[in-house]
This record gives sequence, C-alpha cells and structure tokens, in this order.
Amino acid sequence: MISQGKLTLQENGRYAIYYEFRSGDVVEVLIDGKWEITTIESHKGNYYLTNGFPIDGALVRTPE
Repeated sequence: MISQGKLTLQENGRYAIYYEFRSGDVVEVLIDGKWEITTIESHKGNYYLTNGFPIDGALVRTPE
C-alpha cells in the first residue's frame, strides 16, 4: 500500500505524513509533475531530502 501526503515537521524534530520518517527511509517526492526517488536523511538533527529539494511541505509517497 502506498502512503502519500505532505511532509510536516513534528514536535520531536522528525518529519511525518501519517507516520514518522527516519534517516535512510526511501520516498518518492513530486517535483515538476514527476515522482523522483530520494531518501530522507539527517545531520545533527536537521532533516533533508538527498536530491536537494526542500523538505518542508514536500509531497511524498512511499514506494511500492
């Protein structure tokens, strides 16, 4: 089952849609109408997408 939604920052510092993501989790992010595979990583508590696109409010889905 695919989960899809906009990433939001939780009080504990992790990003979530319906559940929290951790470093190394693989997601697809919608960029210019195309789904691109990337991972969510963190460095010193700051989370980011490895493809360089902004993480705040990114529309993501979990791959099948």
